[in-house]
Amino acid sequence: MADPLLRVEKLVRRFGGILATDHVSLDVAKGELHAIIGPNGAGKTTLISQLTGQLMPNSGAIHFAGRDVTWLPSYQRSRLGLARSFQITSLLRDFTAADTANSPGVVIINQTMASTFWPGESPIGKRIDDNEIVGVVNTVQFPANPIEIKTQFQTYCPFAQQPAHSLAVAIRGNMSAGTLQRTVAELDPDQPVGEPGPALAAVGQSLNNLAVGGKMFGSFAGLGLLLAGLGIYGVIAGFVVRRTNEIGVRMALGAQINDVVWLVVGKGLRLSLLGTVIGLMGSFGVTRLIGSIAPGLPAGDPLVLLFVAALLMAVTLFACWLPARRAARVDPLVALRSE
Repeated sequence: MADPLLRVEKLVRRFGGILATDHVSLDVAKGELHAIIGPNGAGKTTLISQLTGQLMPNSGAIHFAGRDVTWLPSYQRSRLGLARSFQITSLLRDFTAADTANSPGVVIINQTMASTFWPGESPIGKRIDDNEIVGVVNTVQFPANPIEIKTQFQTYCPFAQQPAHSLAVAIRGNMSAGTLQRTVAELDPDQPVGEPGPALAAVGQSLNNLAVGGKMFGSFAGLGLLLAGLGIYGVIAGFVVRRTNEIGVRMALGAQINDVVWLVVGKGLRLSLLGTVIGLMGSFGVTRLIGSIAPGLPAGDPLVLLFVAALLMAVTLFACWLPARRAARVDPLVALRSE
């Protein structure tokens, strides 16, 4: 059996009278995932800190790749490949000043690309064209392209190796656009500065497609609501015309005005309720489509759906009001005479 990549032997660490790690031993083979589980205060962080050099043990030994690293500082262990990620899941090797135009090409890829082309294995060390893959980062979703909703493969290259004609820089601070331009001009008068502005404005510009789509869908929704109201009014008005004689007979037999109004309004509410149920069922599919186009966009909010349903009911009541009022004014004598 091959020697483990990481071997820990009887690791002890004390803080005064508190025993944080009590003769801990474990072996981790190459490619193996090992979970350390325990409640708060169990010593998990203390153990990881000893493995990576942030803390030195009182006794015991740590071997990595066949080498005793028990007393090596953390930066030397990092160079060997033993380091702490501090709960950052991205396998990120930052670009450095050594990645120049004359150095070997390097590239960092996203997780989607790694899992597609190298499933079940590490892409580190593999090559894309003449560039070596040195890191994998989480996939970034861009929500501004409704045509292509699938996440694309993403690569990141050092600027020195693949320079572009323009560069966007994020600056954290409290300054105006004019101050920024003057500061850059003082440092380098020949360096042009584009259109500086707050980050929210830049994000808004990138989402212009969605903003236009939102306004368009809003206009269509308003038009649809108007057509729905007119349609309900037309159906109920026709219902009243066809059943005028019946309504007169009902009133002659003792039906009250409220009964006639409810007969007409109830017809419209039943139609509206059926359409609302169908619309709510369809909204779940539409919200999923919108969510795939704009990741992170709130969709399917129950309060929004409830408001829309209530608005439709209000429009229905208003559309039924005129036909119901006309039905309530039917003269029973006129209706009976026409019979």
